[in-house]
Amino acid sequence: MNLNHHELYSPAIGASGSLVAFGHYGRPVLAFPAERGRAWDWHDNGMVGAIAGLIDDRRVKLYCVDSFDSTSWSNDTLPLEQRAQQHGRYESWILDQVLPFIHHDTGGAT
Repeated sequence: MNLNHHELYSPAIGASGSLVAFGHYGRPVLAFPAERGRAWDWHDNGMVGAIAGLIDDRRVKLYCVDSFDSTSWSNDTLPLEQRAQQHGRYESWILDQVLPFIHHDTGGAT
């Protein structure tokens, strides 16, 4: 199985986040980790293996990303409004860096 790791910088967050792509070709599937999770969690917890047939048959190409929950929803030292603002920065990373990367990586396939 083809596997590629990328670090995508987010100006909104001011840091890079990981994206791990599994497969050569197929319908792009974006997978989010559990709370405070990392991009490798799907692999490390056996979920990539569970759909390996779909990936190997080139039916899907799986893209796993980091969460930034520790700086947003899971950061109970921040007021709720500020947590929501922090989550907005994560959403910006997904919309402005991750999705364009996937679009480019798949040759524009949706």
